[in-house]
Amino acid sequence: MKLFKLAVLLGFVLLFLTGCWDRAELSEVSIVTGVAVDNGKTKKYRLTIETTEAREMNYQTATGMAPSFVYSLEGNSVGEIAHKFNISNATRLVYSHMRLLAISEEVAQNGLMDFMDFYDRNREMRDDFRIVIVRGKDAGNLLNVTSMYRKSASLKVFTQLNTMEKEMGGALILS
Repeated sequence: MKLFKLAVLLGFVLLFLTGCWDRAELSEVSIVTGVAVDNGKTKKYRLTIETTEAREMNYQTATGMAPSFVYSLEGNSVGEIAHKFNISNATRLVYSHMRLLAISEEVAQNGLMDFMDFYDRNREMRDDFRIVIVRGKDAGNLLNVTSMYRKSASLKVFTQLNTMEKEMGGALILS
């Protein structure tokens, strides 16, 4: 009988001690959907990110505000720049839903290992995003493209690349 009471008491204690230790409200975070890496004008890199406003992405909860925001900062490493984005963004950036990494051709020619380490080691980031090399323009310009079909440029390009890969197969090289 004592063992049964102890088990019930332990069950109740465990039930009330559970919870979400890493919970974050949508109003406290910004969801990053796209990142672009270019050569900086004054520093080594310019990082451009596109964040989405979750309420504006759903037509039922949209209030008419901008569905996505694009920010750019310069620094000497991608990790340094990613941590400095709280200067222009009051909320914490969440990279777990990132769908697009756009790299300018000049940065790619200089080598990718300098900044890809940040993306490999970031525990929050998944590895199912697309990597695109942008030729002839700044990679950050890709995140500023608007579409009437998608509210986010990076989500549009991600969907477009997936569709093209299913239809055409293999890796795509577009000039």
